[in-house]
Amino acid sequence: MILDMEYRYERILNRMKKLITRADKVDKPKMIKRKCERMLKWLKNNCFISCLCLLVSFTLISCDAHFDEPDPSMKVGDILCTDGSVLSLQDFVTRHKEPVAVVYNVNPDINSEIVGYAVYLNDISDEAFADSLYVKQNTSLDIYALDGNENTYAIYKTKDVASPMAMPVFDLWTYGQAAYIPSVAQLRQLQEVHNFINPRIEALGGERLSDNPDECWYWSSTEVEGQEDLKAWLVSMNSGIIHETPKDQRHHCRPVVTIYRHNGNQSYYEDDDMEHIWSDFTLKLSVKPGLFDYKTLDGEYFGSRNGSDWPLKYWVAVYKGNSKEPFTLIPSNTTTLPMSLPPGKYSFVAWAEPVPDQNGSTYYFHTDDFSEMLQKHKYDYKGNDEGKTPFRGLLEKNVAFTTTDVSMELKPAFARYTLIATDCDSATFNPGKIVISYYDLPGAINALSGEVNLKWNDVSFTSYPDGELLAFDHVLSNDKKETSVSLKVEIYDDKDELKARVDKITIPLINGGITTLKGNFYSMLIPEDNDDNGNSGGGGIGIDPEWEETVEIEY
Repeated sequence: MILDMEYRYERILNRMKKLITRADKVDKPKMIKRKCERMLKWLKNNCFISCLCLLVSFTLISCDAHFDEPDPSMKVGDILCTDGSVLSLQDFVTRHKEPVAVVYNVNPDINSEIVGYAVYLNDISDEAFADSLYVKQNTSLDIYALDGNENTYAIYKTKDVASPMAMPVFDLWTYGQAAYIPSVAQLRQLQEVHNFINPRIEALGGERLSDNPDECWYWSSTEVEGQEDLKAWLVSMNSGIIHETPKDQRHHCRPVVTIYRHNGNQSYYEDDDMEHIWSDFTLKLSVKPGLFDYKTLDGEYFGSRNGSDWPLKYWVAVYKGNSKEPFTLIPSNTTTLPMSLPPGKYSFVAWAEPVPDQNGSTYYFHTDDFSEMLQKHKYDYKGNDEGKTPFRGLLEKNVAFTTTDVSMELKPAFARYTLIATDCDSATFNPGKIVISYYDLPGAINALSGEVNLKWNDVSFTSYPDGELLAFDHVLSNDKKETSVSLKVEIYDDKDELKARVDKITIPLINGGITTLKGNFYSMLIPEDNDDNGNSGGGGIGIDPEWEETVEIEY
C-alpha cells in the first residue's frame, strides 16, 4: 500500500512539474502556475495518503489535467500566411513563409468559431461600388454588424448591376482564404489600429493604409439604409467617421479575411518591438551618362590622368518616411553597397561625381549636406570643364523583410549649354578671350527634391575661342522642369580690348540635355564700336523671344 502510494505520489509530482513547465512555454495565466506551485509545496509537506484526494481536487481547478499544448494566443499584428498559419512577427522572420494579411482584430470570445480578422497587404485598384445606380444590392444596411463577408456575397450575386469593386476581391480567393470587402464596423475596427498595423504591412512589402486627408476614404460593403439603390458608406481611415457616397464613384478598397479554426486563448493588442528586426539587403547603383561620357575626357585640367582612369565616388543618403533628416549617410567607392534597415518606407538618394585626384578627394561639390549640394568654386569658377559632371538618383522604396536587393539609376544632375559663333569668318578683329559673367548661376541643389535652392551672381569665367566654339558650361538644373540661366558675353581682341558684347542672354536648360546657342556674336559690337549699319551689342538681349538667332536643344 505504501509503495503504491509512493508511486502515485511520484507520478503526481512529475505531472505537476510538467504542467508548470508547459505553463511557462505557452504563457498560461500566472494564477494557474501559482496554484500548481502552491499545491506542489503542500504535497511535499504532507503524508502520502493525501495524494488521492489531491488528485481529485487538482482536476477541479483551472489547470487542465489533459493538457494538449494549445497554440499561443493570436495577437493583433500577427501574420496570416498562405498555408493558413498565423505567426508572430519574430516567428515569421525565421520561418520564411509567404504572407497574406496582418491580423487587426482578435475576438475576445474564445468559444467562437471566428477567432479574428486580418487585413490584406494591398488595396485593389480604385473602383466603384456599382457600375450603375438605382439598384439595391441587398447588403444588411447595419453599420454596427461585422458582416462584410455576407455583404460582399450579396453584392456579387446581384444580377441587375455589376460591382467593379467586388470582382477583383473574388480573384483573391486563393489558399483557402476568402477575401471580402469589410463592413462599416469592420473598417472602424481597422481604423482604430491602423497606425500599429501599417509598419507591419510595409515590412511585408505591402501598401500602407492611407490616412492622408485627401486619400483616406475606403469603401465599406454596407449600403445606406433608405438610399441603398444610390449610396453606400465610406469610412475615413484618418478619423473613423463615415460618409454616404454615390455608389458609382471610385474610391480605395482594402480586402479583409476572417480567420477560423484557431485554438488560442483570449488575444489582445501587443507590440512586437519591430525596431529590433532589420532587413539586410544590397543596394545596387548604376549610372546613365546622358549625352556624353566623363570617361572620354582627356584629363586636361587634372594633369596626365585621363577621364577613363577617374573613378566615380558615390554618396547615399537614406530618408525614412517623410523625414527631411537622413536616417543614414554612406560614402562608397563601389556600385554595390550592403545595407541593413528596419522595414518601412524610405527615400534613397544617391550622388556621384568623378574623383580625378589621386587621394580620392572630390573637386566640385560639398557632399556632407544632401539638402544643399554646394559647389566649391565660386570665386575661381571654371567653365569649359568636362569634368564637372555630377549624377543624382532618387528612389522611393518599401523595405520589407523579404527584400534582398534594391537597384537605382543615377542620371545627370546638370544641363549643358554651348555658345557657337556663326560669324567668326567675318569678324572685324582678331578674337582673344571671351568672358562669361553670370547673373543667376545655380550654386547648389537639394539632392532629395532635385530643386535648385541657391543661385549666385557675380560669377564669371574666361574662355578662349576654338573655331566656332566660344564657350560651354555644365550648370546644375532642376530635375523635373525646364530652368534657365542668364549671362553676359564679352569678347576681347588679341590686344585685350573689348570688341563685342551681349549684355544679357537667358538660356533655357533641360536636365541632362544640351542647349546650343548659335548667333552672330562677333557682330554684337559695343556702343563705341558701332558698325556702318548702327548695330551694337549694348542691349539686354534674350534668346526667347528677343534673340533672333538659332537655339537647338538636345535631349
